[in-house]
Amino acid sequence: MTYSAQVVFPLNLERLKLLPFSNLGKIQNFLVVIDLSVSFKILERLLYQRLQPIIDRALSTSQGGFRKNWNCSDQVLGLSTFIGTGFQCNLKISAVFVDLSSAYDTVWKDGLVYELFEVVQCGKIVKLIENMLSDRRLRVFIGEKSSRFNTLNDGLPQGFVLAPLLFNLYMSDIPETSSTKFIYADDIALVFRHYDFETIEHTLTSALDILNIFFEKWRLCPNPSKTEVSCFHLNNHEKEYSSINHY
Repeated sequence: MTYSAQVVFPLNLERLKLLPFSNLGKIQNFLVVIDLSVSFKILERLLYQRLQPIIDRALSTSQGGFRKNWNCSDQVLGLSTFIGTGFQCNLKISAVFVDLSSAYDTVWKDGLVYELFEVVQCGKIVKLIENMLSDRRLRVFIGEKSSRFNTLNDGLPQGFVLAPLLFNLYMSDIPETSSTKFIYADDIALVFRHYDFETIEHTLTSALDILNIFFEKWRLCPNPSKTEVSCFHLNNHEKEYSSINHY
């Protein structure tokens, strides 16, 4: 990938204010929201209006997160319909719900810039967004106290208007598998239906192996403790069937 563009981003716009909010009262469950300047947000919205139609065309129909005229209900309805249709055909259905740890925070900036240039192919816009995500100076505020400034070069900050759009682009190369995917931003459901559980287990395990290669390449981290497997069927005598091996 090569592009030539000179874009200077004002340093004062790259200074970020982090506001941690407790989730369940545990240190590891703190949410961090970034308070950005008004000028920065205006610039983001201008870029969003320009990029949204272009990036949306590059996304898979399995991705329903943060897209115009799409919402979470569409994915839930799609999954429910998939299961219901399987019941009508007397099929068994299994689903793997994959959770990614701190997905936005682990986005690899250089990989994202590569994906962005492949789709947008405008050196100035790509360089501007690269500069917006590079050498971000931030400090944490808790009450009246604040930390020293630190520098970030990877990840998409919470509160960043472009973050959902750019994350969708980052995930756009997720590989096809024999299973059906329902995706909402960083939440992934892999589902497959068949007459026997052994075939379902083999298919979904193979799909997870393929996704694991993708996650390693793009530096995303699945969370084994929050990745769940569910089976849907009308045969109560098979309710004790062992779960699929995953992560």
